[in-house]
Amino acid sequence: MVAIDFAIQTSHRTRDRLELLENWTRHVRKPSTVRIIGDEQVGCGNYLSAIDKTIFAIDTFQPRYDWLYIIDDDGYVVPRRLELRLCDLDPDEHHAVGCVSGVLSNDTHKFPSMHGGCGYALSRATALALQQRHWHGELIRHPRNGDGTVSINLHHLRVVPVHDERFTSTAAPEEATETFIACHQAAAEDYARLNSAQPTIVEASVSEPNKIGRFKKKAVKSLV
Repeated sequence: MVAIDFAIQTSHRTRDRLELLENWTRHVRKPSTVRIIGDEQVGCGNYLSAIDKTIFAIDTFQPRYDWLYIIDDDGYVVPRRLELRLCDLDPDEHHAVGCVSGVLSNDTHKFPSMHGGCGYALSRATALALQQRHWHGELIRHPRNGDGTVSINLHHLRVVPVHDERFTSTAAPEEATETFIACHQAAAEDYARLNSAQPTIVEASVSEPNKIGRFKKKAVKSLV
């Protein structure tokens, strides 16, 4: 069984999305967990706080999980298909899997950029390496977003992200195909169609639905 730490980045400005998140998070089974990273965790809710939320997700990742999956609150995931995509990869080797949606550059290099809207998976080895870079003051912050922050530090770790077309940075696919894993910009009218993509094996399991916590001033606990 693959243990995934799903870290969903959200804000007071987008609190209406939390109820929609229950559509896919209820399919997350133990030993995986779902946690909400909101404004309270980083002390602010402006656009650039997305960088702090991404770093918070990395900082608080626990090695008992195989993977860290960082995603925005308007993304949608088919958890069972994600598990099947990751189960043959060694979490103690370096991996970054998701949608590679462009190229970033610095003074000397160009490197692939991950797209956090639909989410991306970091193996335990990679998540902990990023964590150590931050704890030792070596993490490089992208000036605009969390995805760029992860991407530029993957470059410095010499971890090449793998693009998988089953993760899409655009809106929800028109048809919930058998290969669809995750998308960005899922809207309320998309959920009935997307829910049909959730494999019946998950519905038949003994797992209990996750309950999405509302915004609270105290730290949000893992949700299982």
